[in-house]
Amino acid sequence: MVVVRRLMSLMIWGAALAVLGIIACGQDPTPLPPAVSPTAVSASTATVAPTATSVPVPDTPSPTEPAATATPQSAPTTAPTPVPSPTPTAPPLPLDLLSPRDGSILEVAAVRVLGNTQIGAVATINGAPVEIEADGRFQRDLALEVGLNTINVVVTDRLGRAESRNVAVFVVPTAAPLPFNVFYPWDGIEVRQRDLPVLGVSRPDAVVAVNGVPMEVNALGIYSGMLTLDDDTNLVEVSATDIDGNVRLETIVVFYTP
Repeated sequence: MVVVRRLMSLMIWGAALAVLGIIACGQDPTPLPPAVSPTAVSASTATVAPTATSVPVPDTPSPTEPAATATPQSAPTTAPTPVPSPTPTAPPLPLDLLSPRDGSILEVAAVRVLGNTQIGAVATINGAPVEIEADGRFQRDLALEVGLNTINVVVTDRLGRAESRNVAVFVVPTAAPLPFNVFYPWDGIEVRQRDLPVLGVSRPDAVVAVNGVPMEVNALGIYSGMLTLDDDTNLVEVSATDIDGNVRLETIVVFYTP
């Protein structure tokens, strides 16, 4: 009975709903709001999905292809530039002027120029050629003037080398009754030749001796000779005497080293 009643109620409610549906179809009912799609989400409430950030993957060399090893290259070798050897220069031509000494003061207007040079060289004295002896010695007697006299000595050889010396000589007349000078050797000189030339000037009529040995005197009054030295220290005494008994004397110390 109860079941019947319930069925009757359902049928009545169904008929009512059908009548309402028919009425709805004949009228323009207020439109219903559009159904919200279950997938539509309002902008204010939608959750933005995080964008995936790409991570760079490092390049990994293939295990089958090992990285190539650079082969070191040797730097090009530059050959050193050869340094030219200096051209050897010839030594200067020797010229040793023994007489007269530069600045000499003479009592007689005459002098003997005496020097040594290389064998085979050519020598001139005041422009005039002079013979060179076998040992390289050369000499020439010159007449001078009172006052200053300049003497120029030049030697040359076949290689074009040349050497020269200029010496000044002063002639001052003396009040002494017997003029006298010693040209060579000089006091205190050191030599290596045992045979030493001795020369000077006096009057042509004077008698000149070296250590008691007479010397030759020429027309200009120039005397000369050779003296053999002893080892070490030698005293050389040069004396001049005239017919009137006037005497001039000079003692010179010479050191000989063999």
